[in-house]
Amino acid sequence: MSMGTLYKNFMGISTPVSYGLTRRMVQLYLLCLVQTGKIRLGLNAKVGLPFSHIDYQTIKEIDFSARILEALSEVQKMEQPKNWEVFRPFAEVFLGKTIASTHDDSVIAPLRVELRDLFGKEKAVVGRTVSNASKLFGDIHTSNPYERVLQQFESFFKTANAEDIDDVLYQLKEVFGYSAFDSGAAEEVDIHDLKQGMKHYRDVQQFLTYDTDLRTAYQYCTHSLPESRDLGTTLEIQQALAEKLRFLQPYIDSEVKLRTELIGSAPHGASEAHTLQALIADYKTVYTVLHNNVLSKLDDHRVAIQQLLSSTELAALKILENISALQPAVSGTIESQLKKLLNEIFTCPTPSQNSIESGLEREPVHICGLSFGNYNDLLQRAKQVEEEARRLFKEAIEHKMEVFLNPAIQERLRQGQDKPAIAALLQCRTVGELCTYLTGQGQELPSIVETINHYLKRIVVKKVRIADFKPPTTTIEREQIVDVAIAFQAFLEEQLQSITADGASDALPMLQVE
Repeated sequence: MSMGTLYKNFMGISTPVSYGLTRRMVQLYLLCLVQTGKIRLGLNAKVGLPFSHIDYQTIKEIDFSARILEALSEVQKMEQPKNWEVFRPFAEVFLGKTIASTHDDSVIAPLRVELRDLFGKEKAVVGRTVSNASKLFGDIHTSNPYERVLQQFESFFKTANAEDIDDVLYQLKEVFGYSAFDSGAAEEVDIHDLKQGMKHYRDVQQFLTYDTDLRTAYQYCTHSLPESRDLGTTLEIQQALAEKLRFLQPYIDSEVKLRTELIGSAPHGASEAHTLQALIADYKTVYTVLHNNVLSKLDDHRVAIQQLLSSTELAALKILENISALQPAVSGTIESQLKKLLNEIFTCPTPSQNSIESGLEREPVHICGLSFGNYNDLLQRAKQVEEEARRLFKEAIEHKMEVFLNPAIQERLRQGQDKPAIAALLQCRTVGELCTYLTGQGQELPSIVETINHYLKRIVVKKVRIADFKPPTTTIEREQIVDVAIAFQAFLEEQLQSITADGASDALPMLQVE
């Protein structure tokens, strides 16, 4: 029916006096009928809208104005969509509710809107569902029992046009192999298959909301643990949980089963003895003890090196290096090397109880990386570092002190043997005795340094690296040993001559060989 005819019937046929409804009231009433799905309104092409009719689907997209209302051209009574009765059983599955058989499009229209919204939503999320499922099952290294179902629904939702019932039926045929498009009737076996498929699809979507717990479970189940009495219960739970992760279909089909038999609650109950939360709780107790004990032992090694850095021996060496015979200074190098070794000992950046426990909720190793597999290596390395620090410290100080056992040095010191400090120094017969005496002088040390320097002020010490010596041949036979020794003697004499050439004639040149 044309709008002109309709206006005449409701506003009055051409008469000198206007009576009946106004033109705008008629237009608004028609729009109400459109919204309930009873009619659709034709549009004049000149109005500039992207569609030629206003119906229950397009009405929401229009920003109405007087110009659009005046462009209404005809009224059409809505009829039942083609093949709706064929599609209706499938629509019940998609919407999850019973739909009564009807020819009234005002009843069907809102259902089609629901279907359109559903298909639009699933089209946006189905790809992400498939991708997330693929990544999750890949990460936990097990097969997805519903991988084909997900692929089918991805293909269906991405291609089916919910506005066109025939197209939806065709896609049901192409993707799932259903016969309704060709036969014009929905088979019960196909409806049942779609119900099962939709359930599995929804179950997987729900299952994916537990992806963090599932990844944590996998990390715990694949974490290598040593055989020990303390870890006996932990290993038992780990094996039981690992078996569940191999066959996940029962836990996909039932969220209740997933939550109570695989993940568990915190704190876990007696019926949840072999769940993820039970494993974490048991493991956490043993790991925390390990973590604290190892850090305590590592701290002991660290403190030992720090004591060397703050020792009276090193402090004394810094003062003694003012003695000309002890040049060049090495205390700075010793400190640098000790600090470097100190940094090689493993440390935990956040050793608090709260940090450990919260970290173990996500993975079986704290953020610091300490584990049952590496703690022995870390302790062994710390022990080696401490031993290396002590050796380096001892050798550096002894290497400096042994110069006082040199006959030429002692000869010069005898000039001041009437001084108590010099006399005591000359009585030292070993490097150990020298270290004990000199580092034990405390506040007297600066004056001792001044006294020693008075008698050794003409001594010039030069460092010589053995690596700088180049023998005449690198392959030496027995009879060539003498030649190499003579060459090394010449190398040392050349180094001594360089000191004499640069210094005073009465200086005592000495070489410190490294």
